[in-house]
Amino acid sequence: MNHHLLIIGEIHRGKVEPTTFEILGAAQQLRNKGVEKVGVFFGSGKINIEELQKPLQFGANYVYGIKNPIFDELAFHQSTQFIINVIQKFKPTIILAAATTRGTTLMPYLAAKLHTGLTADCTGFDIDSEDGSLLQIRPAIGGNIMATIKTRTFPQMATVRPNTFKPIQSEYPDSTLVIEEDSTTYSSGFIKNEFIEEDHNLDIAKAKILCSGGRGLKNATNFSHLEELAQCLKGCVGGSRVAVEQGWTSFPHQVGLSGKTVSPEFYLAFGISGAIQHLAGMQTSRYIIAINRDPEAQIFHLADFGIVGDVLEILPQVIRILKQRKNK
Repeated sequence: MNHHLLIIGEIHRGKVEPTTFEILGAAQQLRNKGVEKVGVFFGSGKINIEELQKPLQFGANYVYGIKNPIFDELAFHQSTQFIINVIQKFKPTIILAAATTRGTTLMPYLAAKLHTGLTADCTGFDIDSEDGSLLQIRPAIGGNIMATIKTRTFPQMATVRPNTFKPIQSEYPDSTLVIEEDSTTYSSGFIKNEFIEEDHNLDIAKAKILCSGGRGLKNATNFSHLEELAQCLKGCVGGSRVAVEQGWTSFPHQVGLSGKTVSPEFYLAFGISGAIQHLAGMQTSRYIIAINRDPEAQIFHLADFGIVGDVLEILPQVIRILKQRKNK
């Protein structure tokens, strides 16, 4: 089976979101397995031609954009009809979108309209060697197993967990960019839509520096020192599943297959042993620094720099040194 893969891209404040390039990276991995054409769709009231050309440098054969302010209002009950028209035009066999707030709201609505299945929060893809269908891989049962799912209806649809795939620069000949301005409006039963912007300072998936703690911190008081460290480094606080279950931090800060997948520049792990579910959620970090008293801790196999020692002694010293340098 020769596949045509369509990505529902995201634009925020005129910029193409990194998740779009990540999904293009996933599509590139399927190129030699049956995916022949990859397209990206964008809808926005403000179209930046230079921005929309960027996906063509990361493996897209075409980018198709529609300029209409309805896309900026999170009005999926209206914008979905535009997307259905695009799907009918290009007839993709696979449709992917990021597992973001927008993607997880849009895709179920779109799948219902298309009378097809949807697999959520995928962390891997493959092509079935027997019938050529898309195999969708995602964590299940609290991240304890990895499930391989094959939907029987077409187009096959899935959302992709952010920070799971790396963008791959690649350009194809005859790649095209098409932008259309369409002022059509579609009626709905909704009176008003309101989009409240989240505080990105608290979004660990977007953090450049992430200070994470685990069982080794022993209690909430010790864990709270991570907030102090994060402030010194202008980073965010993350935690292992144990830290969340113990109530030391909240679920939005959980790193791992049952939480969020992160890919910061620096991942600092304090008292985290490195369960496979946790490692899978942060292994794409650029630099990993781990502190653990157990020299056999699994996280040291992934760490770029490791310290074997008591995290309860080391963490306060690190904070003290950083504050001294800041005050100089």
